[in-house]
Amino acid sequence: ISSLFQGKKGIIWVGHSNWEVSKVIQDDKIRIEKVIFGKNRLERNINTLFEDKARNVWIGTNGVGIVKIQGATRYIITTSSGLVHNQINCILEDKDGQIWIATSEGISVLKNPNQEVYNKSSFVNLTIENGLQSNNIKGLTLLPNGETWIATMDAGITLFTPAGRYPDLISNKVQKNSFGTFQHLTQTEGI
Repeated sequence: ISSLFQGKKGIIWVGHSNWEVSKVIQDDKIRIEKVIFGKNRLERNINTLFEDKARNVWIGTNGVGIVKIQGATRYIITTSSGLVHNQINCILEDKDGQIWIATSEGISVLKNPNQEVYNKSSFVNLTIENGLQSNNIKGLTLLPNGETWIATMDAGITLFTPAGRYPDLISNKVQKNSFGTFQHLTQTEGI
């Protein structure tokens, strides 16, 4: 088992390291169902699972991007669709309904997750070129005030404050640009 997530209806989504996804449904009794894809496999490990407010399930893989399950429809979202990278480490939804995707090469923010066709204009991609301390993003925590904590594999954590807001400064390693303010914290600051 490589990932586990409880959805809003109480369904437990299980990502397997053998490329499969199952769900544990708890009604009168517990039953397990395999989620069927074209060949019944995604050809890569499942790194993360997430369910958004609209009850769409997002499956992040280790190299083939994302599968979005919306009812009976499956959408495949990859670098060809505008993702910054196909190795997905974390998926979350912010208070505005945007989907934040942590990858091994940066962050992709999907501005309108309800569209049926995804392309490069669907995403805002954040990398070291526009404020991140590292592209190898392992986790995200979205705060109710719109700020985002970003966990990296090799450069500590970053607090991102969107443009138009004025953050409390907690670090002397600060970058500002049109996206917002990036404050970087490493072992030097006690992380």
